[in-house]
Amino acid sequence: MDPEGLNKLKQQKCGVADGQRVSHGKDVDLNEFPWMALLIYDTPQDRFKCGGSLITDNFVLTAAHCMVGVAEKVIAVRLGEHDLSEQEDCVNLNSRRICSPPVEDIDVEKTIPHPDFNNARKTNDVALVKLSRSVKFQKHIKPICLPIIPEAAEIPRDRRFFIAGWGGTENGRTSNILQKALVPHKTREQCQAIFRRTQINENHLCAGGDGLIDTCKGDSGGPLFYLAPYSGPQKSQRYVQYGVVSFGGTECGSDKNSPGIYANVINFMPWITRNIAQN
Repeated sequence: MDPEGLNKLKQQKCGVADGQRVSHGKDVDLNEFPWMALLIYDTPQDRFKCGGSLITDNFVLTAAHCMVGVAEKVIAVRLGEHDLSEQEDCVNLNSRRICSPPVEDIDVEKTIPHPDFNNARKTNDVALVKLSRSVKFQKHIKPICLPIIPEAAEIPRDRRFFIAGWGGTENGRTSNILQKALVPHKTREQCQAIFRRTQINENHLCAGGDGLIDTCKGDSGGPLFYLAPYSGPQKSQRYVQYGVVSFGGTECGSDKNSPGIYANVINFMPWITRNIAQN
């Protein structure tokens, strides 16, 4: 890993969430996952086609297929969003009304797709978006951790990951409110048996496919993450991102639901840290 890029990641107070516990369902609580990002495209309709995750004060991690071979250009990133249908995001908690600060739409300075991304082979499907300015961390805008310490880099076999996004739900439409689900880790061998035409390798992570819940197309580029031991003498638990939504799992709630394939963040850490340092 690039020492300068790694140092920048280490300086972030990442993976800490303080969501207002209101619901216990599929809706994400207000500020529960404050690293969630939406890519904004220069089109009047359907401006939010992909998701992403804030990883530093000026970089968002997403999928290369969200910007390579796409007619519309990514022009900005929205941070701090919760409910797309509301001007202000608020919840009522114990007869008190709690509101988030306004969302921030930040222009893009440059997009950096992985140079070896191959859409046909579904390989190296990662990209970085550099924001035109640094963002100030607040309760609704914070970065997620990446697996930069040895303890965080090992994924237990029985692990269940969080997925989150505004994308396709089982109704086949975009949800206005940020949604979440837990999906089980699958071996690459299990996924290879399902996706026979695609070579699944160490650049891929496989998860989901155990029922009605999975990420659908609108969540492309969004994070796959879980609470993992992170830093300090107590090895506190932080949310660490392990995958970027790439493909698969597009049946969206039908019984044929196949697992999703994710870019394996651990394998791309040298590329991510190098590009954070150089840009």
